[in-house]
Amino acid sequence: MVKIARQIGSFLLKAQRRFPAVVVTGPRRSGKTTLLRTAVPHAGYVLLEDPDIHYRVRRDPLAFIESLRPLVIFDEIQITPQLLHYVRTLVDARPPAPVWHC
Repeated sequence: MVKIARQIGSFLLKAQRRFPAVVVTGPRRSGKTTLLRTAVPHAGYVLLEDPDIHYRVRRDPLAFIESLRPLVIFDEIQITPQLLHYVRTLVDARPPAPVWHC
């Protein structure tokens, strides 16, 4: 697979310092996950398509969120939109380190 250099990587790092959460959107298979995992290699990674993770989020989204240590990349967040409400609540209550979405 050919890796394409992205100019937006430095912008993401600036956004990480300025905002408690960042959402990256774009077409399927356009490199969003690779971009984030390259730009923020120390971040945790959660694939919400995984059936076990999807079940845990549906069963108790707050417990799931609280079990994670920021900085986190949530991949395929659209599968569990209720998670966004919990992220927002936590960000509003006590801004954590950035949470990345793609």
